[in-house]
Amino acid sequence: MGVSGAGRSTVLRALEDAGFYIIDNLPLSLIGHTLNLWRGGSLIDAARYGSKLVSRLAISLSIKSSADEILLWEQRGKVIDQGIANWLIFLDCKLDSILRRYSETRRPHPDSLIDQEHSLEQLIIKEKSRLSLIKEKADIIIDTSNKNIHETKAEVQYFLQSVSSFVNLDPQFRCNIISFGFKFGIPNDCDMVADVRFLANPHFIEALRPHTGLESPVYDFVLGQAEAKSFVELYQSLLAFVIGKFQESGRNSFTVGIGCTGGQHRSVAIAVALMKRLKEQNLENVEFRLMHRQISL
Repeated sequence: MGVSGAGRSTVLRALEDAGFYIIDNLPLSLIGHTLNLWRGGSLIDAARYGSKLVSRLAISLSIKSSADEILLWEQRGKVIDQGIANWLIFLDCKLDSILRRYSETRRPHPDSLIDQEHSLEQLIIKEKSRLSLIKEKADIIIDTSNKNIHETKAEVQYFLQSVSSFVNLDPQFRCNIISFGFKFGIPNDCDMVADVRFLANPHFIEALRPHTGLESPVYDFVLGQAEAKSFVELYQSLLAFVIGKFQESGRNSFTVGIGCTGGQHRSVAIAVALMKRLKEQNLENVEFRLMHRQISL
């Protein structure tokens, strides 16, 4: 919760990317019922989201009056009594930054629907005053003034890391490695692309042609080349560096494409070798996924 215009949507997306099930703008009176459904496992579709997500829930709340505030503390007390680990995140933002955001988006302040006598600036000041006590009692305050969405997400990720011993978090950053064939086009979602057509092509060896880079004969042939070993070693170091920088910027995923002519032999073998080396490096909070676009598995 927090001041309107402080970046609630950005924070919710960051929590969702970290594996939380999101409920936006839940009425305070429904918190208890929602938690009962959540603890019973019937809140979400496990077939779609996976049962592991049941343990992580993020609820966005809106406080409109002193009665709402009283209800908030009552409901939170019940949550604590049930032994549920919980944190109250408050989003704050300086007045000039909020005014600029409303000017850019041209959206009305939520309170303007019921209060048409005050200006936007006055509505923001009133809201800040109304939420001041909640801000004081919050477990963490994220000030989004002059922060872009990536910097705000990085703040959320830093907070999640600090409470990771209480919350079973999935890796917050995903690295996708895709092998492909250039003659079929470069995958649209690649952030980086490597061309390994400089390596000797197994396609021209009759005994290897029917096989793919997933099979030992082709894999051993490709990685048996000194150039391939050097490339994997150098490119693995580059990817580890880039992944770290993307994590620092607040991004949650990165996709690298490894291409050869047909996407069956060299690119597949190199992608597999890169995956192995990156996993062995044990990069913190990174999940790797390997895909072969031109191979039907």
